Amino acid sequence: MTKYVKSFLLDLGRVEKFEIVSVNETVTVKDLTFENKHTYWKSVTTGELYLPSDNPDVNLDSDYAIYKKEKNLLSTKEIVQIRKKYGLSLRSFAKILGIGYSTLSKIENGAVQSNEHDALLRLASNPYSFYNNLVLPKSELLSDKELEKINELVNPKAKIRKGDKKWVLPKILRSKQFIQLS
Repeated sequence: MTKYVKSFLLDLGRVEKFEIVSVNETVTVKDLTFENKHTYWKSVTTGELYLPSDNPDVNLDSDYAIYKKEKNLLSTKEIVQIRKKYGLSLRSFAKILGIGYSTLSKIENGAVQSNEHDALLRLASNPYSFYNNLVLPKSELLSDKELEKINELVNPKAKIRKGDKKWVLPKILRSKQFIQLS
């Protein structure tokens, strides 16, 4: 069944009727070439293809998602979930990771992260590694509230203060599920 949408077309200065069409295209993202189905709006009047005005990045987002999956990189959704798990703002998370706020913002909005950033984000996905290797050495960069929230997630019984450099793990986190880095 053919789907249609109406939207204002700036080129013609009027509301236009568009047919929603899919086109298989060959795409190259960095070093990977693949086929992907892209969505366009085809003007019923002119036959021209337009990017959907409700989400002009839909095809690019889809291409990047395939690239990330093929290259075994964390997805945009997974990256946002890691940060939200700790209740951190974008700025605070970027500070703790040691990367720029704008870089993290671009990654969270779909840009392809470098392998180095992906490794750092994977480290942050593990509460033990995040806490001991990233939070404690830079605890002065977080507010008391942020530090307390992360601490409660990782070890509800321990009280950690800003500037603490050593932390004894509870028995459950010393299990075989986690690798202790020395």
